[in-house]
Amino acid sequence: MKMNGFKRALIWLITLSVCFVIVWPVYWIVKSSFTEPEEIFAMPVQYLPINWTLESYQTLLSPKTNTWKYIGDTVILTTVTIAVSTALCALAGYAFARTKTKGIRRTFAFILFSTMVPGTVAIIPLMVLWRSLRLTDTIQGLSILYLSMIIPFSTIMFSTFIQQIPNTLEEAAWIDGSGVFSAFFRVIFPLLTPIMATLCIINFITCVNEFFYPLVFTTKRVKVLSMLVYNVPRVNEWQDPWGTIAASGCLMLLPTVLFILFFEKRIMAGLMMGSIKQ
Repeated sequence: MKMNGFKRALIWLITLSVCFVIVWPVYWIVKSSFTEPEEIFAMPVQYLPINWTLESYQTLLSPKTNTWKYIGDTVILTTVTIAVSTALCALAGYAFARTKTKGIRRTFAFILFSTMVPGTVAIIPLMVLWRSLRLTDTIQGLSILYLSMIIPFSTIMFSTFIQQIPNTLEEAAWIDGSGVFSAFFRVIFPLLTPIMATLCIINFITCVNEFFYPLVFTTKRVKVLSMLVYNVPRVNEWQDPWGTIAASGCLMLLPTVLFILFFEKRIMAGLMMGSIKQ
């Protein structure tokens, strides 16, 4: 059924309106990062920077700001979290997808329920536990918190994806003499590339943008990019450097954009997998 001109125009209008609402704040952040500080709040509003400047980025990348420490800790934390969560969740998802015992179903229900519990509910006992284990303000402690945040969702996604893979592939491997782990890593694991790419980008964005856990569980030794906006050097007690804050926002946005562009095809394959019945 073909749409008439009015419906097509209405759909385009709604689409462009939604795109504008999403893109406009990003544009304003990028624009502010290249604008002179006194021109950011100039009246009338200047929608294009008149005097382009890199002063905000020079301040952000200066030794005083210690931005490279934020970038390095974020790379380490994100890499460890994604690698460990992918390995653990792939195995757990395979077990949940192929095992149909009552205990497994209850465990899966418990994991599903854990995704509904907000992290702020357990923040006080977690803080007491982390202090007693000396995990506060450490990469190890923050990695465990990030893993606890992304493992439930990743396990559910892996399990749902593996359920669409026929059991006959593993049975053929078993007949050839492969064990359970050998069949999984040789037959099933290569087929998980689309969902792994999709979860990597989702978990990457989650780790880079996470603000609450670093705010509570880190002080001086561990620094992540999400805290850079909060810790940029200020001119004085009453004045915020909005240009530098905007530049730190762009710095946070850049790796996410590059990651999405790099894995775009894998992400679309993961989203489309299972939508067409074989």
